Amino acid sequence: MGDPEYIEELGVGLPLSTDLPKEAVITGRVVKIEDAYARELSVPKGLVAIVLAVVIVARAATVLLALVVRAQPGAGDGRGWKALCKGPEFRVTPVWIRDTEGLFVEVEVHGYLSGRALRRRDRVQVRALRQDGRHLPMRAQRIDNLTIGRRIVPRRPTVWTHFGPSLLIQAIIGLVLVGSLVTCLWGAG
Repeated sequence: MGDPEYIEELGVGLPLSTDLPKEAVITGRVVKIEDAYARELSVPKGLVAIVLAVVIVARAATVLLALVVRAQPGAGDGRGWKALCKGPEFRVTPVWIRDTEGLFVEVEVHGYLSGRALRRRDRVQVRALRQDGRHLPMRAQRIDNLTIGRRIVPRRPTVWTHFGPSLLIQAIIGLVLVGSLVTCLWGAG
């Protein structure tokens, strides 16, 4: 399959193609699995501002309701602007595949990848998607390990999982309250 020393140097100094297809199915053998590293997911500041604005409305309504019934208001999630703008980190594992035509293709696996799920010399079929950054290789969306008969579907965090269910529920409540207030004022005018 090639000189072992060459495989160790695979990918060093090679420029990535700028005309990657939007989607590709790559069939071949795994020749190298590089060490995983962390990458931060970017969170749009405008989205954070909108979510926090409607959450503040929901929290204010909760405090007013707690004052009326003379109870303690519930504890919030405690994360503010800075914590929400800093996106979550996820693992990225670069994997090199020698396809059926003998070409070397790099794909990135986002999320946790078990050491037993994928090994060198495994026959694989990878469904990969082009990433937003043109300098990045394709991202593996699904990996079928034909050697062991296992399907790997990598998962990475999203902006919505970063916000969390409690913050999103508060945002929905705040949105309903703002919508109701606007509707009442619109109808009264």
